[in-house]
Amino acid sequence: MSIIELSKSIVRGATPAPVFEDLLAGDPSCEPRILKVLIVDACTQSGALIEAMVRHVARFEPHITRVTTSSAARFALAADQFDAVIADFDLAGEVLATIGKNSRTSVIVVAEHLTLRMSREASANGAVACFSKDKVSPKLIEAAVLGEQERR
Repeated sequence: MSIIELSKSIVRGATPAPVFEDLLAGDPSCEPRILKVLIVDACTQSGALIEAMVRHVARFEPHITRVTTSSAARFALAADQFDAVIADFDLAGEVLATIGKNSRTSVIVVAEHLTLRMSREASANGAVACFSKDKVSPKLIEAAVLGEQERR
């Protein structure tokens, strides 16, 4: 039944008025997109903060895996496909080498004290964005991931 037929039916009183959510049920454009994110940060506090920011990105329903070592990151990347990886600069080099430049996984690099040299190095190795940990926000994460996902 189309929405027009349904609305005519409601006007005639033949069908109870549906709840708005019922009309949208099953419409993939109205449901939050699942975003699989791997967070790689040796500092558990920093990793927890980044995880909290990712959970505040409104357009996604995040499924987050958090690891603290590059070997754990390699294992996670071998076991699963991620939409995005957010990695501390100290661990990002190995993560970027594991993923490769032509991957569909967006890599965002964060650093305690990001320098221009660090940003250029990460970008040259395939990172889509680099942020200083004190400047990163849910909006920046969303923009980096959405921009890269739309570009692909």
